[in-house]
Amino acid sequence: MRVVRFKARVRELIRLERIDVIAYERPAGKHKASIMVASEMIGVLKDLCSKKKINYASYSASEIKKFATGKGNCSKELMIQAAIDSGYQPQDDNEADAIHLYNLVMKELS
Repeated sequence: MRVVRFKARVRELIRLERIDVIAYERPAGKHKASIMVASEMIGVLKDLCSKKKINYASYSASEIKKFATGKGNCSKELMIQAAIDSGYQPQDDNEADAIHLYNLVMKELS
């Protein structure tokens, strides 16, 4: 059911927001179960993107960090500071990561 709900939600977001590109951070880590779940969701996402003709891109955490700070293993605090230095006010490190991911994919697509 998780996959079915995810697919329905992504379809709804695509329709409501007129999304033309999707970017995500590739799953990594030691917890195989969570990586397997993320991989299922990515499969659904790629399938939807293909059917809707939406560009998509994925990046590792170190690629995002290197783009944002020049250092692929920087701290969460440095990612937040890099977002602030770029004119954003992220609420936390997750939002800072999302900002950098957005800027990275927009740079690559331009």
